[in-house]
Amino acid sequence: ALKWLNDKKLDSERAPLLARYAAADVLGRASYQPAEPVLTGLLLHPAALLRKAAVRALALLGSSSSVEDITRASRKLRRDIEFQREAVRALIRLDPTAAQEMLLALGNSQDVSLRTLVITALGKVSSEESLVRRIEALIDPAWQVRSAALRSLGKERDARLIDALLDAMEREKGALLPQVVACLIAATGA
Repeated sequence: ALKWLNDKKLDSERAPLLARYAAADVLGRASYQPAEPVLTGLLLHPAALLRKAAVRALALLGSSSSVEDITRASRKLRRDIEFQREAVRALIRLDPTAAQEMLLALGNSQDVSLRTLVITALGKVSSEESLVRRIEALIDPAWQVRSAALRSLGKERDARLIDALLDAMEREKGALLPQVVACLIAATGA
C-alpha cells in the first residue's frame, strides 16, 4: 500500500493536490524510506501546501541526508516564511549542524516564530557561532525568542553566558525571571 501511495499518488502530477499532500503525510509517518527521493523533489513544488508536506515528511523519515536538500530549498525559497518555519522544524527533528549557516541567516528574520524556532535549532548545534547567537538572543525584543534562548542555554558553561544572564536578571520581569535564575544556577552550579 505504501509503494502504491508513493508511485501512484505522491509521484504523480495528475493526482489531486490534496491526495499528494495526504500521501506525503502517510509516507512520512510510516517512515517509508523509498519515498525520500520523491519528497526531496517536491521541496520546490509550485504548491506551497505540497512543499510544506514534503519537508514535514522528510523530517519524519529521519534521514540526515535530507538536511542538505532542505537547506538548499530554504535558500531558494527565502521569501516563503511558512516554508522556512517548516524547514527549521524539520532541522530541529533532524541534525541541524550542517545547516548552521542557514539558521544564522534566518535568525535575523522579522518573524518572531521563525526566530524562536531558529534559536531552538541552534540549541542542538555545538559551535561557537551557535553559542554567541543564542547569548545575543537574550536581548531580543520578543519574549518568545528570549525564552527559547534560555531553554537552549541551560546546559552551557561559559563566562560570557554568566555575564549575559546577570544582565538579563536586571531586565526581565514576570515569567522569564525564574527561567533566567534557573539558567544562571545551571551555568554556575551555585
